[in-house]
Amino acid sequence: MTPDLDHRWLKDSLAMITTMRADDASRWDPGKLVELARSFSLGALGFSVGGVTAFYPTRLPDHPVSPSLDGRDLVGETIAALHAAGIRAIGRIDPSLGSPQAYARYPERFARDADGQPIKLHDFYLTCPNGDHFRVFMIDVVREIVERHALDGLWANAAQFSPWSTGRCYCDRCRTSFREAFGKDFPEREDWNDPVWKQYNEWRYTRIADWNRMVKAVIDEVRPACAWLPLSQVIESWDHTRKGGWDIDMTIPHADGVVLEAQRRYCNLWWPGMEARYAQGMDDQRGSGITISYFYPWWRFTHAPVAENRVWAAQMVANGARPWLHLTGYFSEHFDRRGLEPMRALFRFFHERGDVYQDRRSAAEVALVYSRTCLDYTGAAQPDLNYLDGFRGAYNALMDGRLPFDLLSDKNLSARSLARYKAVLLPNLACMDEALARILQDYMEGGGHVVATYRTGFCDRWGNPRTEPLISSLLGARYTGETRTDLKAAYALIGRRDHPVLADTGDTDLLPLAGGVCRFEAGLADDADVLRLVPPVEARPGSGMSVPEFNAAAGITDIPLLLSRRIGAGSLVYFPWEPDRIGFHFGLRDPMRLLAQALRAAPGWSDLVTIDGPGLIDTSVMDKPGSRVVTLVNFNTHGGMRSGNRRAVEEVIPLHELRLAVRLPAGARCVGAELAVAGTPVPYLQEGERVRVTIPRMTEFESLVLSWET
Repeated sequence: MTPDLDHRWLKDSLAMITTMRADDASRWDPGKLVELARSFSLGALGFSVGGVTAFYPTRLPDHPVSPSLDGRDLVGETIAALHAAGIRAIGRIDPSLGSPQAYARYPERFARDADGQPIKLHDFYLTCPNGDHFRVFMIDVVREIVERHALDGLWANAAQFSPWSTGRCYCDRCRTSFREAFGKDFPEREDWNDPVWKQYNEWRYTRIADWNRMVKAVIDEVRPACAWLPLSQVIESWDHTRKGGWDIDMTIPHADGVVLEAQRRYCNLWWPGMEARYAQGMDDQRGSGITISYFYPWWRFTHAPVAENRVWAAQMVANGARPWLHLTGYFSEHFDRRGLEPMRALFRFFHERGDVYQDRRSAAEVALVYSRTCLDYTGAAQPDLNYLDGFRGAYNALMDGRLPFDLLSDKNLSARSLARYKAVLLPNLACMDEALARILQDYMEGGGHVVATYRTGFCDRWGNPRTEPLISSLLGARYTGETRTDLKAAYALIGRRDHPVLADTGDTDLLPLAGGVCRFEAGLADDADVLRLVPPVEARPGSGMSVPEFNAAAGITDIPLLLSRRIGAGSLVYFPWEPDRIGFHFGLRDPMRLLAQALRAAPGWSDLVTIDGPGLIDTSVMDKPGSRVVTLVNFNTHGGMRSGNRRAVEEVIPLHELRLAVRLPAGARCVGAELAVAGTPVPYLQEGERVRVTIPRMTEFESLVLSWET
C-alpha cells in the first residue's frame, strides 16, 4: 500500500479498533480480521500491538509477549494481510501497565497511592506518566514497532494519569518533577482555592502533552508515513480527562489526526456530536475519528442497543468525523453477535454514501464556545454545577432552536476562526484574559454578534475574580459587586413584548428563573427594561415553596436580566443570569428559547435552515461545491437525557412530516433533492434562496442532500 505522508486517509476512512486480550495470539487469525474489515466496509482496522502485551517477537526486555505467540509476528502478518486487501493498519499501544518482572527491576517507574504503595490491576502494576516506563521504555517500544512494521497509524490507549478509575499518583518522580518545575512542594490534597493545586492541575496536562511530543518525534524520525493519533476525550468525561491530564488542545500540535473516545454510555446522548464538532472546530482539514463502542464498557462482550449506536454514530458523520467502532473480544469463545449485522449495514451505508458525508465543511453560522479552563477553574470541585451544566444547556438551546452550529475551544478563538460566524454564544465564560476580550471586541466591531451569560469575563484564567468584569467594558455597564445566588422560584418580568429576544415567548408576563443573578447598572447598555428580576416567591427563604393563598409576585426589582449594546457594526447581548444552566437543569424551554432568539438578533440574521415539526433534533449543515447536506439526528427516545445511569435506548420514536426550508448560497438554483437514508428523491420547491422540502418520516437520523447550479 502506498504510504500517505499527508494522512489523507484519516478524513475518509471508516475504522474499527479490535482490542486483543493478553492470550489471544492462539486465536488471532489475520485472514479473519480482513474478512471482518471488509464486511464492515472499513478503510482502516486497528489492533493491539504492544505495551501491556506484545503480539510480535519483541527484543525489548520487560515487554511481555502473548503467552501463545509461539514466535509468530502477528502484527506483521496482519499488516500484510490488510494492505493486500487495500485496508490501512492502525496499531494500538498501552503504556498504563507494567509486568511484575518490570516492577521488581524498576519500582521507581510505577505509580504510588497516597500511602506510597504500588497500585495493582489484575496481575500488573500501574505506571506513572512521569516515570521511565512511559518516557524510556515506551519510547523504545514505539521505536521498535515502527522500525519493524509498516503501520499506517499508531494510537495509545490510557496514556494518562490515573487510568482505570485509579486515584492520583504520589510517586517520588511526580514529587520531584513538580518541585523542579515550580519550586514548590507537591500538593497532598485537592484544593481549588490553592494556587499550587491549580499549577499542579495544569502541570498534568503539560506532562501528557510532552509525552506525546516525544512519541511523535520518534515516529517522524523512523516512519513519517505512520500517523500518530493520541487518544483523548472532551466535555462529558471531565472527571476522566481532568485527573488524567488529557487536554486535546495541548496534544494536537503533536498529532497527525484527532481521535476522541465516546464510549461511556451513561453520558448524555449528544456527547458524540459534541466531540465531532470539537474535533472539526480545532482543524476541519485534519482527519478526526470518534470511537463508538459496540459494547457497554462494563460488559465488553455484550452489544449496545442498535438504535442507540445509530444515534451515536450519526452525530459523528453529520459533523464531519469518522466513526471508529470499538470491538473487544472478537476472538473470544463467547460473544454477543446480535449487533454485528446492524452495525455492518450502518457502516456499509456510510461507505456507500461517501458523497454525502465526506469532503464537506460545516456551513454553520453560529459558534458555541467551550472552555476547559472554565471547567477547571470556574467549575473547581463542582464543575457540573458551576460550569458544565450551563454549557450543556447552551448546547441544548441550539438544538431546541434548530440552529446549526459549530463548537470552538476558547483556546482557538481568533479573528480568523470567528470570521466565518454571524453569532457566537459564550455560556458562562468566566475565565477570560484581556487578549480574548480584545478579539471579541474586534469581532463585534467588524459585524459579529456575541451572546454571553452569567459571569462571562468575571475572572482571570485561573478563576480569580476581577475587580471589574471584562464584560462590563464591552457592555458599557457597571457591575455593582452584588451577585445573588441559589435563587429558587424567582421570575423574569417581561417589560417589552416587542423585543426580538422575546419573539418566541407567547402570551405570558413572566418567565421562570433560578440560580444566580449578577446586578448591573445599565450605563451605556440598552434594553435594561426588557426583563427585570422578580425575587423568589416562597414562604421561607431558600425553600422554593410558597403557600398558594399567598403566592403573589411582589417586590419587582429594577435589576436588569437583559443588557445589550451595539459595538461597531456588530452587537452584544448579555444575560447576567443562568438561562443555559437553568434550562438544562429543569428541562425548561423558556430560558433556552431566550438564548436561541438572542442569537437570531444578530445584524442581518436569516436562518440557514428552519424546521417545522415536533421533537428534539440536532441539526447540522455541511457543504461542498454544488451540494448542501442537512442532517437531522433524532433524540426523541425513552432513554432520558440527563447524566447518570440513564435507560438504554432500544428504540427511537419516529418523527413525521418535518417541513424544512433550507437557504442556498446567493444565485444558486436547486437541481435535485434526495433523502440519503431513505434512499429516495424528494419533491422540492424553491422560493428565492430557500428550498422547501418535507421529510415524511425519520427514525434515528436523515440527511437531506440538495444539489445546485449557479
